[in-house]
Amino acid sequence: MVQERKNDVNHLTDANTQRETGEEKQFDSVDDQETWELGITRRSLLKTTGAVSVAGLLSAVAPATAAETLTVDNALDTSGGLQQTLVVFESNAAVDHLRHLNLSEGYYKFSVLPIGYALLTGDQIETVAEWSDVRYVEANHSVELLNDDARDVTGVETVQNDQHYTGESVHVVVIDSGVDGDHPDLKENLKGHYRFVDPLDAESMWVDAGSADTASGGHGTHVTGSIAGNGSASDGRYKGMAPDADVSVYSTDAAAALLNVVGAYDDMLDKQHAGKHDVQLVNNSFGANIGGDYNPNGALETATWRAAELGILPVFAAGNSGPDTNTFSNYAAGPHLLAAAATDDDMNVTNFSSRGRSPDYSDGGEGAHWDRATAYQNLVGFYTSDYSNQPKVGTITREGTVGPGSSDAGVGESAYEEWTVPSDAGYVDGTVSWTPQGEDIDVYLHEGAKDGPVVASGASLQNPEKLSGQVDGGTVYFLEVRPYANVTATYTAELTARKELANQPSGPYGIYRPSAGTPGDYVMSTLSENDAYQTYPTITEHPEKQGTEVWYGRLSGTSMASPVLCGISTLVYDAYYQNHGEFPDPIDVVKLVEATANDARTSHNAWNIGSGFADATTAVKRAESGDLATFDETSLAVDGEVTEPVFHAQGTRADDGSTFTAGQTNQVDITLDEATEIATVRDEIPWDWQVVGGDDHVVYTDDGHRYVEFTMDANEGDTLSYFIEAPSGAGATGQYEFGSVEAAPADGAGAFITITGTETNTVVGESS
Repeated sequence: MVQERKNDVNHLTDANTQRETGEEKQFDSVDDQETWELGITRRSLLKTTGAVSVAGLLSAVAPATAAETLTVDNALDTSGGLQQTLVVFESNAAVDHLRHLNLSEGYYKFSVLPIGYALLTGDQIETVAEWSDVRYVEANHSVELLNDDARDVTGVETVQNDQHYTGESVHVVVIDSGVDGDHPDLKENLKGHYRFVDPLDAESMWVDAGSADTASGGHGTHVTGSIAGNGSASDGRYKGMAPDADVSVYSTDAAAALLNVVGAYDDMLDKQHAGKHDVQLVNNSFGANIGGDYNPNGALETATWRAAELGILPVFAAGNSGPDTNTFSNYAAGPHLLAAAATDDDMNVTNFSSRGRSPDYSDGGEGAHWDRATAYQNLVGFYTSDYSNQPKVGTITREGTVGPGSSDAGVGESAYEEWTVPSDAGYVDGTVSWTPQGEDIDVYLHEGAKDGPVVASGASLQNPEKLSGQVDGGTVYFLEVRPYANVTATYTAELTARKELANQPSGPYGIYRPSAGTPGDYVMSTLSENDAYQTYPTITEHPEKQGTEVWYGRLSGTSMASPVLCGISTLVYDAYYQNHGEFPDPIDVVKLVEATANDARTSHNAWNIGSGFADATTAVKRAESGDLATFDETSLAVDGEVTEPVFHAQGTRADDGSTFTAGQTNQVDITLDEATEIATVRDEIPWDWQVVGGDDHVVYTDDGHRYVEFTMDANEGDTLSYFIEAPSGAGATGQYEFGSVEAAPADGAGAFITITGTETNTVVGESS
């Protein structure tokens, strides 16, 4: 099946090796194509794209409505030379139809997904697109790889410390640039680590990477730590959202491509189906804004649906192309998945976070569609419409002999069987079997003439071959039995006509908005010492955010927001499982996350943050009690209004200076400049300094951190003070970090949030 390669696939210079964006691809940049008309029925589209075959879970995309899409990706050049191409078939078995092409490099058949990968010429692309068992022919384009504060502001700190859920029952997959498999925060939870290899050069697409560092700059290491880092290298300070969750990482390399990503899904699903692992979520911190509507026939779109069918929730980044509208990642628009917008720690949507379609969107297609319930129901109908229960309105059985043909031509003489289907027929399914058993025969159902459009086919190397497809009642069809090479065979064809479905499923299939917002602005998470991203804050002209921790660093992007949302969802899965003995369905987690999100800022709207800012505490409480949400409970954010206020505060910190002698006293003044309600205020203090006075306070340790907390409530505009003595004695000289200052609602109804940054003070010598 796979032939020896003559050229490295990564060195090809075809048009599809880089999306035609006109911009150099980068990680987490902060900076039309053709639209499609609605109202196309499945039947009208099948006139050009072919019919649908019968198959079950994991072996095929079930009989379904064809999407309102083109059959060939616009990025492919049908007049060009070799191009990296993914072909989405009706079934996994049908991928072997590619054997009929003269492919010098062979082809790769995915293990589970109905997808094949090959290097095709423009002529071959046109040929493949005409096959009735092909849904979509897609270019292998590039995809752009798009936390202590994050834990606090989302309520995860409360979930971990008070509700005691840390993800211990859940397994998460990360598809990214890679991971440092020996990072102290990750190696304990890392259960699988796989590196991509060219499938046309090897027997498998994935090899075990063990403890190697495959992260290519650190992007994937950072993402993985936000989800499941255990904080070992920081005494728990920078642990992830679900620090006890299992995690497996697929390393696509820095130059991630569609082939790598879809291949990761295929391997994940293959292992899930075989019982080799039990995964609940998959994080996708990458995307592509390629225009047009959501395409359920696409390779990655098909893969994410299959994942959801097997109980795996995909979580995507919204994209980094904001603040303009209609910049939302195409892959994030699926109604069966979660899509994360990026916010700062005060819950405001960042400038770079991609926006969906605003109400004034006017470029056609599915429009500014935001209704998840409708899109989800349509997508279910697309993938699962079933004619098998429709009444039979006619059957035929035909027998004949086919071949032999010229071996030079490669194809023998075809035999044809003519059948005028009943007037009330809308669908035909059947089988063609033959003897001798091992001969290579394909079957095609043509409409109107022997060379008419193919509406159903079977070319899977199976005997019998199955075929199925929609038909027009009262129309004549020709069943072609086509042999290959010097084949002589006797065949039996049995076809059944079934009554047309009363209601044909149709779109819209996409929702063009985020699900919820989570922090994605200078998020602290795992990096390795020599990762290129260690200098990200300096490169982006915010050196004050540059940390000094060897094993951590700050990055921005919806790539960082996605794992935070994925981690929150991991806690939802964990809480539900520990109290009910089973995992919830992915769509139930989607509904719960959206139903509990908060429209907390006047700048929030449906197209920049969807349902609002994610609330881990409330979502986990509901999962714990089994109170799952309905579609109707989701209320989208309202532009210019705050429908669900969330505590907000800002402050300033002042002291006596930055350099102190040993034993000297420092006065620290904290002013609550803004607060939406009465607050409790605390400041993190160094271990070796001693609080010696000030306003009423307590000093305590929480999760490895030392705080001075004022026991008196603070109103907006209040200033609270404490006095703290610098250390003395041998070893006192050095630098000490104060802060961040944090505030929380005084009534205990919310978690602490950061209201100032940190400050470094220096102690020199002994006091005089």
